[in-house]
Amino acid sequence: MTCKKGIDYAQTCPIGWRYVPKGLQGPECQAPPTFYTESVWCRQQLTPRQVVPARLDEWSKKELYDACWILWPCRDVKHDYRKPCPQGWTWEQDGTCSAPYFYRGTCPWSVNLLHYTEGMKATFAANCGVGWPLERGYEGQPKPLPAKYPSHAPGRKPAWECKRNFMMDCPDGFYFDGAMCHEDGSYIGANMKNCAHFDPRRWTNEMKEAFSAHCHVWWPCNQAAGASGTRTLANGPLTQARILLPLPAAAVLCPELAPSCCRRKALRRFL
Repeated sequence: MTCKKGIDYAQTCPIGWRYVPKGLQGPECQAPPTFYTESVWCRQQLTPRQVVPARLDEWSKKELYDACWILWPCRDVKHDYRKPCPQGWTWEQDGTCSAPYFYRGTCPWSVNLLHYTEGMKATFAANCGVGWPLERGYEGQPKPLPAKYPSHAPGRKPAWECKRNFMMDCPDGFYFDGAMCHEDGSYIGANMKNCAHFDPRRWTNEMKEAFSAHCHVWWPCNQAAGASGTRTLANGPLTQARILLPLPAAAVLCPELAPSCCRRKALRRFL
């Protein structure tokens, strides 16, 4: 395999291997069922369980690449930057990303990437020696349909397309105190402090869009073309989350007028 921009050894696992954060000996990469090698040395490295440690350094990964045909991806492949954190990092309850214990890069071990765009994440990955998961299509798996709003029948053009009004200070369901946006008590992710309380004043529209995807909040839509009036179309975060998030049954069945703690507990179980 020839890579124009070199091989991305910052990726935690080889191509097609599954990351197991709680293996028998710590974080591991599990080989696919189709993997086979006749090399005795390679079998010793993989152990009978067909795994390699996720904490391997670059030299060890190169050795496996050359000797065992265990392939790491090229730097120019597409990564799934919709994920809030790099591969192997933990998305904490407050919305920050925490590095695994074997991280040896130069960046902080705990960072808030909720408002990072794809370009900002790519720069973070290059500077910090980390990698985001690969696009599913690259691994030969079916790629999921993108989540869009409003939903409509396949092949049918929606009656109107939502264009977010990022000129507004805060998303729907949030209020601005002059410095920060705060959730108003209806946000189901209130226990994630970096999603529930944030300062967007220096964010670009792209950063707000990235934050929306990670925290499942929505800035209001501009008025649909041809509709009367000039007001924006309200679409609260709770309604949107039920459309886009595969929440547990407890969250879906929770009545609109029930106490907000019911919805928050459901989201905690989901996260």
